[in-house]
Amino acid sequence: MLTSVLHTLHQRNDARFVQEDGWLVPAGFTDIESETRAAREGVAIADRSHMGRLELRGNDTLDLLNRLSTNQLDLLAPGNAANTVLTTNKGRIIDRLLVAHLDTSILLTTSPQRSAHVSEWIDRYTIVEDTTINDLSQTTAMISLLGAKAASLITRVFGEAASSLGTSNCVTFSWGATTLTLMQADSFGVPSYDILVPVEEATALWLAIEESGKDHGVQPIGEDALEYLRIVSGQARWGRDFDENYNPLEAGLTEAISWTKGCYIGQEVIARLWTYHKVQKFLVSFAFSEAEETTLPAEIQIGGSKAGVLTSYYFQPETQTGIGLGYLRTPHADHGQLVEIPSVAGGPMIGKVTRVAPRPTAPVPSIP
Repeated sequence: MLTSVLHTLHQRNDARFVQEDGWLVPAGFTDIESETRAAREGVAIADRSHMGRLELRGNDTLDLLNRLSTNQLDLLAPGNAANTVLTTNKGRIIDRLLVAHLDTSILLTTSPQRSAHVSEWIDRYTIVEDTTINDLSQTTAMISLLGAKAASLITRVFGEAASSLGTSNCVTFSWGATTLTLMQADSFGVPSYDILVPVEEATALWLAIEESGKDHGVQPIGEDALEYLRIVSGQARWGRDFDENYNPLEAGLTEAISWTKGCYIGQEVIARLWTYHKVQKFLVSFAFSEAEETTLPAEIQIGGSKAGVLTSYYFQPETQTGIGLGYLRTPHADHGQLVEIPSVAGGPMIGKVTRVAPRPTAPVPSIP
């Protein structure tokens, strides 16, 4: 079981821990209500070192990534970042990536435990290209700041060093003798920033943020609050809501697809699926009243017949309500659709579709 370099610090802060994706991560520090409130209205600090991080260097890196993934990356300017999806030749998802163009390198943020697989996939298609890959997942930590006051706290901690973030969404700068990378991610449906720091300086940085953020009310948050915010915002997660059995259209990752760029691996399959209306299911969000616990993945039924699968679920026992993400067959994937899923007690729970994942808005080129 892997642990973050900040694990001992979290123990001293009375964190509760949970196993996620082969890591032992903080589940929470106080209660989910105060932690989610901080992430929305104030500022929250989270240890997300379990996310994968790859550094790519070389003159052909962006062109190579552009040919391997769904988004337009070859024109990505320094100081900018974009989401993209690596896909197989069958259009299936290898991983969703955040691609940050730094001054002298390209930084990829991967899903937990996916950096090695992503690295191997890119290396497989690196023939004569000037591209090298360095896995930073064990030599760096990733600290995230979330909330309405996060930008203000970043200015308080780093001052002029991070000032260019106003015109860019990723920047590398010095903090004392240490080099940090700061990226505006806006994950979890709230303003958010990811900070990449060498493991040797991670504890010092966390403590400096906490000290500088006292008058901002900075509060550490754990996986429970992050998971709740993720589901509320309708964001799919590798290993929960998608894997190599799904394509980006089904998983609601269309904001990471360019419909006008040149060829990439899996492009023809993805374009055909949309052009000929062959997408069989779509990711949707659910709300459950009079909810109970359930076991994932849970079969979704409509009118007594299987209509999909629930892949993520958060139950709030205090209010007896629940929220979730899952897939419904295309004819049923509409706002207001009522569904049934089984509870651990055996009876059905009634849910309603509250959000349908984004679908392409740009015209898709005709496929012969």
